[in-house]
Amino acid sequence: MRMSGEGSSDEKYRLALENMRYKACTRSDILFLNTLISSNAPGRPSARFEPWRSAPIIVGENKYKDEINRLGTLRFASENLQKLFRFYSDDVVSSVTGSTLKSTKSKKSVINSISEELQKVLWDLPTSAYDLNCPPLLDICFGLPVIIRHNVATELSITKGQKGFVYAWHTAKGDFGQDVLDTVFVLLDNPPNNVQIEKLPLNVVPISRRKTSGYVTLPDDTKIHITRNQVDILPGFAMTAHASQGQSLDSNAVDLNTLTDHHAWYTALSRSRSAEKTLILQGFDSTKITGGASGALRREYRELELLDEITKLRFDNVLPSTVCGTTRKLLIETFLQWKGSEHLPSHIHSSIKWSKSDPYVLEQELLPSWTTMDKKKFQESTQKSNIHLNTIPVQNLKSDQQLEQNSVSKSTAETKALACIPVTTIWSNNSCAFDAVFPILYQGWSENVSLSYGCYSILPSIIENFEKVQSKIVSLTEVRDSYRHSLAIRNPRRFTFGTYCAVTEVLEDLLRTSSPFIKCSLWCEQDHRPRRHPPSVRHCNIPEMRDLAPVSTGQWLHDNSPVTWSNVCHICNGPVIKKYDIQYAPPFIVFPCDGLPNMQISENVTMRLRVDSSASYLLKGIIYYSSIRQHFISRIVTAQGLVYQHDGMMNGGDPVLECTSLHGVDLNVCQDARLTSVVYRLA
Repeated sequence: MRMSGEGSSDEKYRLALENMRYKACTRSDILFLNTLISSNAPGRPSARFEPWRSAPIIVGENKYKDEINRLGTLRFASENLQKLFRFYSDDVVSSVTGSTLKSTKSKKSVINSISEELQKVLWDLPTSAYDLNCPPLLDICFGLPVIIRHNVATELSITKGQKGFVYAWHTAKGDFGQDVLDTVFVLLDNPPNNVQIEKLPLNVVPISRRKTSGYVTLPDDTKIHITRNQVDILPGFAMTAHASQGQSLDSNAVDLNTLTDHHAWYTALSRSRSAEKTLILQGFDSTKITGGASGALRREYRELELLDEITKLRFDNVLPSTVCGTTRKLLIETFLQWKGSEHLPSHIHSSIKWSKSDPYVLEQELLPSWTTMDKKKFQESTQKSNIHLNTIPVQNLKSDQQLEQNSVSKSTAETKALACIPVTTIWSNNSCAFDAVFPILYQGWSENVSLSYGCYSILPSIIENFEKVQSKIVSLTEVRDSYRHSLAIRNPRRFTFGTYCAVTEVLEDLLRTSSPFIKCSLWCEQDHRPRRHPPSVRHCNIPEMRDLAPVSTGQWLHDNSPVTWSNVCHICNGPVIKKYDIQYAPPFIVFPCDGLPNMQISENVTMRLRVDSSASYLLKGIIYYSSIRQHFISRIVTAQGLVYQHDGMMNGGDPVLECTSLHGVDLNVCQDARLTSVVYRLA
């Protein structure tokens, strides 16, 4: 907003512009704007009189600008008793390079030269027919207002949008004998700094011909690519709203009916320095500036208000370190966690305020993942990308040198390791629980994509995103963050984005089945049914095994016999028996091993079903928790038997090959972390 006036009308104008920005103008705003419409009534502004008669009119499109400039030039010459001189461009057909090639539905011409007849057609076209808006002809006279169209010399104030007046010109002859401009001398209108060029009056600068290449649209909608040689100026009787951006106008005349939406209205009207010298050419449709902005735009404005407050608090050194984030949305989320979801920035516009009935909700989206690359390592990597693993550099190869047999074996092992490196995630905003789970599930899925996951409630949608990861459309980190956002929306109390959560909570949500795959029953030796209900059925995990005390994960599934429960029968006070019955075999099963530090983790387990059948499972991952760091990490087991460690906070989130066999490592501990969960996938 360029307003500098201080009168009562200026205050009303400022308020109308502020409301217009949010498409929330009131009835009083509309009534005030109506007083700015050009009228012949006494005391009303009129386009017939100064200062608006000579002011450039702001319009929406170039076609309106061309016609206003044509009529304005004729009027200026007539009123000032000036003779108009017409000068033409020189056009030639040019080849289309990769940088200028454009995609268009219009017909492309096969014309490879310009005849005199075609040149005359090009001269008759409006300036807007050429996509770079360089005029095919210029009618000029002494003192004609013009606008410079190109940044010729910024140090001399010869810049795009600078206004001036025609002072003099030099002419030449074109390819067809037509009059062409060689140089136009322009007297700059109120330049930022006075310009003195030798042998020229103060603020008079030369504008020479310049070649531009672009498409011109012929009357039959055919497009040809030309190079046009012309002086880059236009009559200064009109400009588009886009071109007016950044300017402050003493006298501002606007044709609102050529502008498409409230953004363009605001851009055009906010160029004024005062309401007194603002003119609206004719009546307008007030619905374009009332009714409120769209949902996406309101969300954008809300985010900008929050970011503005965050910046101010950071400048004042009162922003806590917990308010951080690599993206706009993460930064806002951490800020609202500190301030509260109903916090409103001061001075926020009433039309974008949020409340309990209209809460502020960040849009769910796949967030980009960022990787910082070392330039030297990147260059080395690209240099070696086309060299096979078992290739010896030529400069180091002796004539009698032979490849050792073990070098081939080593390369084969390296190739095997490289071929199955797990896809992992990078830590961000307390994501360690998700970082521990997602790579394991992705590894299990990618090794057997034919399994059906229809028994799960949430996982099928994650599998769809896994397919995008496999196709390199998105990263696994983006899939993780997208899930975190959806989880925060579904269950904001337990899963506020950016806050800590446990692995068991993540697994219970991701692997929750539509119907329970394990059911529990209770009875006593006298066949009494206990008053209390059976323990809650876990839809996704194998029941906790502290009361079963199995030696290994495989033993529990193989020997699923009834055990004594801690409660007694309310009728006979006898012991209560607890029995688990497995209904079916889901693709993934999880053993919650927290509190079982000596559990032997089997590489393969067999699940006995209720019917006379069984299902085999393969170990895919182990999750650990460090109470010292309050952090989850994991091990990932590939189909080749390789064991990788993954910590989203370390090594740039990349997995680290730990050993080539499960027998080469203690699976109950990992660094300073203890065992919490074991994940298997159906074989």
